[in-house]
Amino acid sequence: MKVTYLMNEFPILTENFIIYEIQGLLKRKVDVKVLSLAEPQTDRFSEIPKKFGFEHIIRYAKNYSNEKSHLFLTIFWLLRLVLKGRLSSVTKLFKDKSQFGIYPRFHLLRIAYQLETCHPQSDILFCHFGPLGNLGASLKYYGLIKHKLVTSFHGYDMSRTLQSEGNQVYDLLFSQAEKLIFVSQYFCDKAIALGCAKDKTAVVHTAIDCELFEFSPRSYPNNQTFNFITVGRLTAKKDHASLIEVFAQLIQANPNLTLNLKVVGSGPDYQALDTLIQALGVTSRVKLMGALQHQQVRENLKQSDIFVLNCVTAPDGDEEGIPGSIMEALALGLPVVSTSHTGVPELVTHMQSGLIATEYNKEALLKMLQKIIDQSELWPTFTKNGRQKVETEFERNNESDKLLNLLTTL
Repeated sequence: MKVTYLMNEFPILTENFIIYEIQGLLKRKVDVKVLSLAEPQTDRFSEIPKKFGFEHIIRYAKNYSNEKSHLFLTIFWLLRLVLKGRLSSVTKLFKDKSQFGIYPRFHLLRIAYQLETCHPQSDILFCHFGPLGNLGASLKYYGLIKHKLVTSFHGYDMSRTLQSEGNQVYDLLFSQAEKLIFVSQYFCDKAIALGCAKDKTAVVHTAIDCELFEFSPRSYPNNQTFNFITVGRLTAKKDHASLIEVFAQLIQANPNLTLNLKVVGSGPDYQALDTLIQALGVTSRVKLMGALQHQQVRENLKQSDIFVLNCVTAPDGDEEGIPGSIMEALALGLPVVSTSHTGVPELVTHMQSGLIATEYNKEALLKMLQKIIDQSELWPTFTKNGRQKVETEFERNNESDKLLNLLTTL
């Protein structure tokens, strides 16, 4: 089986889950190539493909800015289609302009040609995420590709995109795709409600390799020092600002304890958060760590006692999938505090494998953080059940097998 991944940028630090997904297919002897529309900037570039020796499967799409090149290449690509017996595709390109407001004709031809040359006779085109799936759907609609089309949805594409583009934004994709994959049942149900055929849908979790995360259940600190950690992009849907404000209140409410918080990640909110930390007078207790490579993130998790992630729906409608950072924290044996946001409760069950606060509720979040400090008897149950949950439903090998089975049926 030959699978071509179509990506906007690859490989990037914040999307290591896609890299591991591809690695899982490669281990299962699937012939995979990646066509990336852009090369990531240095500070966003992930070294994982190079580390594991599969950076050679990545191709970067060529762009043509010269007007004469546009004309020559358009004629060349159209002639190729005719010679390949695809006159109907050429005719449709000129008669049906329904997709040109989204993708220019030249753009569609350019991507179709590069997909073909990147991985000749590929069986499946796999798109991350919904908007790129729309590109794949347009290519298929015009007959420019013959792949089976698979698209994986993760969060923003089933939330923010719907708010900005409307609920009909994926109508063409829903009709053209053979399989639509969702990281949570929450988003799967949302797509079905929008008109996606249920038999086209499947839930495949983003997952982790539990063997890489040695389970070491955290013991309750005897030195009255609690080291909290949060990991995630510094964006509105992680709402680090509210977490830091709540954490400052937690410090005030527990003068006899030493409470520290590491904030791991980069993003547009960095400067605002730095200013907030200074304004609250907690610079000695709350540290912005910036973006870290995956191994560094893991080491920081190992050095921490409690994991917290304040997921919320952003003002622009952006929603979280099921964060991999929570999976990693549970796998390592950290007690977890998070929110009732989208698919998070599919991973963390309140009072069984962690604590869940009501989304957008600072008082509830403060209450849960205080509870995790006060009730040491909860920790053994949470850590045991948390690890078991990840091993059962969010283990990479299991999810890779599930994905392979789905692709094989196509």
